[in-house]
Amino acid sequence: MDEPEDDQAAEAAAEAAARALIGPGMTAEDALCHILRTCCAEIDAHLAYVLDRDDAVGPHKTRVWLRRTVTALDAFGPILKRQTTAHIRAEAKAIFRDLGRLRDRDVLIAGLVDAGRTPKLDAATARLREKIRTRLRDRNAVLFSPVLLRTVVDGVLFRTGADATRLRAGPVDAIAQTALDAAWTRCRKHRKDIADLQDTALHGLRKDLKTLRYLSEFFAPFLLAQGAEPFRAELQRMQDLLGIATDAQIAKALGKKAGVTIDRRAVRDAVDQANAVWQALLLHRPWWRESKVRH
Repeated sequence: MDEPEDDQAAEAAAEAAARALIGPGMTAEDALCHILRTCCAEIDAHLAYVLDRDDAVGPHKTRVWLRRTVTALDAFGPILKRQTTAHIRAEAKAIFRDLGRLRDRDVLIAGLVDAGRTPKLDAATARLREKIRTRLRDRNAVLFSPVLLRTVVDGVLFRTGADATRLRAGPVDAIAQTALDAAWTRCRKHRKDIADLQDTALHGLRKDLKTLRYLSEFFAPFLLAQGAEPFRAELQRMQDLLGIATDAQIAKALGKKAGVTIDRRAVRDAVDQANAVWQALLLHRPWWRESKVRH
């Protein structure tokens, strides 16, 4: 009769032990396992919102954690099997795209003046929500996380060559710094002055900033360095500011006849503020380059 409680206690103890090991010196394989477990737990929680509730949190947050999962898989590419990873990425992207239709509708509704929120629009939104739920159920989206974690536990996700095996067993530092450097380089390829960038370019910069922020959040616990949190916070601020412009464009594209309110001055101010943050970021040495790499 006590076995379930004993199992729960053992599982809790194992999780506590794993958390205690999170930090500098963690192997690349263990770091990825920790990151993916976190991502999958969040995906499961928010996907349940999508399937059971009508609020905007579910589609938005599920997409966020799917994007984070793909970012992690890309970062750890040197130790992962390409074909297996490609299959997982494709499934994540498919769910992401389906949920994007709901996310865009939520942005549209949030930007409507009172007169634009009509019973007809609400009915169309309800039909869309049910259609997306059906698509998610048909593709067994709830199995995405369990299947991904099974590939980790069974080792199916990992390369087995000599170089990859050494990299998996070594500290995560090398993978972290390589991934962060690549993401930072992509961000810097955008114009230094972003105030006059077109909408598509601003959206591209925002996506690259998201990737860099996610990587900073993933790897900060594993690297011996200062300044990760201020850097992450500035990336978040830029992303939020540029998000005002992105949401305005989505609302404009979807709601030409629905009474969408777009404060163009607010959008312009947000982009100008983001530009000021960007100029400051470009002056500083990235936090991970101050870390002490183990040899």
